[in-house]
Parts: sequence; C-alpha cells; structure tokens
Amino acid sequence: MDLDRISVAIRPRSEREAIDLGLHMVQAHARDIYPPWAIIILASAAFLAAALPGYPLIALLLFWLALPIYDRIVVHVLSNALFGDAPGWRETLASLPSLLRAMSLNPLNRIDFTRSFNLPVIQLEALRPSRRTRRIGTLQRHVRGTAVALTAAFLMIQLVLLVGLLALGPLLLPDGMLGKLSVDLGGAAYWNKATPWLFAGAYVLVTLFLEPFYVGAGFSLYLNRRAMLEGWDLEIGLRRMAQRIRSAASVACIGFALFAAPVTWLPDAQAADASTSQPLNESAAPEIIAKVLAQPVFGHEESFLQWHYVGGSKEEDEAKNLDPTSFLGWLFNTMQIGGAFAKVMRTLLWLLVIAALAWLAWRRDRWLHLIRWRGTASAPEAPSVVAGVDVTPESLPADIPRAVQSLWNQGHHREAMSTLYRGTLAALVTHKQLKVNASCTEQDCIDAVERLETPDLNRHFRDLTTLWQLLAYGHRLPETRIIEMLCRQWSQLYGEKPS
Repeated sequence: MDLDRISVAIRPRSEREAIDLGLHMVQAHARDIYPPWAIIILASAAFLAAALPGYPLIALLLFWLALPIYDRIVVHVLSNALFGDAPGWRETLASLPSLLRAMSLNPLNRIDFTRSFNLPVIQLEALRPSRRTRRIGTLQRHVRGTAVALTAAFLMIQLVLLVGLLALGPLLLPDGMLGKLSVDLGGAAYWNKATPWLFAGAYVLVTLFLEPFYVGAGFSLYLNRRAMLEGWDLEIGLRRMAQRIRSAASVACIGFALFAAPVTWLPDAQAADASTSQPLNESAAPEIIAKVLAQPVFGHEESFLQWHYVGGSKEEDEAKNLDPTSFLGWLFNTMQIGGAFAKVMRTLLWLLVIAALAWLAWRRDRWLHLIRWRGTASAPEAPSVVAGVDVTPESLPADIPRAVQSLWNQGHHREAMSTLYRGTLAALVTHKQLKVNASCTEQDCIDAVERLETPDLNRHFRDLTTLWQLLAYGHRLPETRIIEMLCRQWSQLYGEKPS
C-alpha cells in the first residue's frame, strides 16, 4: 500500500469524524459513483420486474438480498479514489465481472448490522473465510457498536424517505382527483395490484440515492480503524521527516549563498533608505498628507442601522397594562397547566427509571465487576506477551538498568531499548496492577497507564514508548544521555526486577 499517494489526511479520528469523512468522500466522487451505480440498480430492478411480473414482493426480496453485490461498486470507486486514481464509470462497469467473481455469497452477511464495515474487509483484503473472520473480529474491536448504530440510523433515514416518497404523490394531486382516478382505473382491485409495485419502486429509488452514503460511511470507519491499528499517520510522518532531512542540505546551501552575497546590487533599496533618511520639509508636508488621504483606504464611509427602544421603561408599560381580573385568570390557567405538566413529567421520569434499570441489566457485564464482593478471589493471570513483546520475568535480566546500559554501550541499541521497554511493561503489570492483555497495542498500553493516575509513571512510559517506536519503526537512535536518564528514572520508579 503506497501511503504517499493517499488523498485524505491520515490522523486518528473519532468514529463520528470517520463517518463524516465517508459522507464527504461520497459527495466528492459522486460523478464517479452514481452513473455505474444507477445503471446496475435500475437494470437489476427492471430485470426482476420483467422476470416476476406477478410477484412484486418476491422481486423486491431478491433485489434486497443482492444489495451487497451492488455495494461493491461504491467500495471499488472509493478505494481507488483514496489513492488519487478514481475510475470512470466505463472502467467501473468493465471491472464488475472481477468484482462479482470474488463475492462472498453468504446470506448471513446481508442481515449483519455491521455490513458496511465488513464489506471492505471482504472485498479489499481477499482473505480465506477463517482468517477473514478473525480479521473482522480484530478490526471491529471498540467500533462494533458504532457500526451497528450507523446501520440503525440509515434504516431510520431510509424509512422516513420511503414514507415521504409514497405520500408525495397523493399530496400533489388536487382535491378529489385521487378518488376519481381510482374509479377510472378500476377501483380497489387495481390499487391492490398496484400498491406492491409502487412500494417496490419507491424502495428502489430510495436505495439508489441513500445506499452509497451508507457504504461510504462504513468504508471510512474501516479505513480509520486500520489507520489507528497499523500506525499509518506515524509511517507517513516518518517518511516526510526523512524527505525533509534529505532536502535540508540543498536548502542550507541556498540559504548560505543568499546571506553571503553582497548587497551592493540593491541600488533602489539604498536610494530609498537615503531618501527616507532626509528630514521632511515643512512646505512639502501638506502635499504628502494629501497623497496619503487620496488612497482608497481613506475617505470611505459606512452606514450602520441600529434599533433603539423609544418607548417608556418596561416597568411602566407593565404597570399600565396590569388588570387584576386577567391576572387571576392567568394564574388559574397556569396552575392547571402546571398540574398537567407535573403529571406528564412524573410519567416520563418513571419511564426513564425503568429504561435505566433495563440498560443496567443489559450492560451488567461492564459494571458488575466493579462491585467488590467479600471473600477471596483468584487474581487474574498476568499476560506473557503484551504489544507483541515478551514480558515474562524469566526473559528479563536481574538488574534491568545496568543490563540496558551495558547493551547500549556495546552497540546493541535495539536489544537495549527492547529490554527497557519489556522490563517497564513487566514492572507495571506486576507491581502496579496494570490491566492489559496480549492484544493491546502500544497506544492501548499508554491509555492503560494513564488510567493509573500516576503522573511520573505516565510521563516515563510515554517517553519510553515514543523512543521505542522511533527506533523500532523509524530506525532513529535516541541520544545516550536520554537512555541513561530513563534508566535512572526506572530505578527510582520500580527499583527492582519484576517477579
């Protein structure tokens, strides 16, 4: 994957920002998406209507089941446009056979509420079924709820558009025209036959407009998840940094040549300095002032309109309009309205309490472990691998700071940084009860250390992780004094090898 050609800004985004990016991508490439999309959708709908003339609901069901096949057009266009190579509608139609050849025909994919998020994994990564299932599980971690909510939101929007489109025709007809038209066409028997086809046609039109936005939002959510897991922003930043370093020598030479060149070739500037250094003549001052005032900046007038209250004070107006009988009537009506409002609010509060209790019962696995039961409980087993590195005490030296400095002085820089990073993770898991597991990334470990609410540990681990990533992925060595400082801090924070 050539990240240098990517056409969007790669940075960690929230799920809502990622969905918004997907909607904007569909808008930006609508000319490349909608022509082939409309051709396939309308051609498929016409074929099903012609093949099943007496069974509109069965035709609609087949169209609904085949929708993931059509969605591949949107993913194909967006995935190519992401790298600045958006295909035209003819190219998209030409590539349709290859897209259908690799299609997964599992009907369970159609009723999956994370369908828009899973589709790029199925289409772009082309994994075997067992590996694809594990891959989807890894990518869906922490974003599955957002993907389900995205599908639910688009279903609601689709329902609103469908009802609105079906109600639009009767609303546009004049009064009485609908009844007359019904009688002329054959009465209730005609409408019993025509209603399913009208519903199917409205569903096709709504899908034609709305489905690309749904697929684009899921594609952008998948893209954001991959960028966070694989560190695309870090890789792009390191590549740009290397490019700046390569061009620094030429820029420095050009700058030195410019600053070292003599300034005698600037006669106009010297003449200007000489003219401004001369004192102004009193008789020339009016002429200079007139020239300045003649510029467009001066002599410009603007008119402002501002409203001012010209009547008496509000207290005087209220005193003039005060009527005792109307005041008593207003008070009586207010008391009646207040009582009704109180009953409504009491009902809403009880419904809110019932909904909160139901939500707590449904999410009991997320909060029930926070209650500390009396008695003995077995401590959770510490992980042996975290963020891809071995953190078992048996794999670490007895004196971690001394071993790190020894390896560093011998030139084994990567082994030294690995030992210090693994020793820090092991010490945090053993002595500080850091809650991590084998699937955690470096960023997940930083977030877990932040939850310990210990500023010194947080600062030390964040600096160490940054240096470890720069060495492991960017091959950039830190200074020796920084390694010595981290070792001293390690001795102060942990003091001994974790056991």
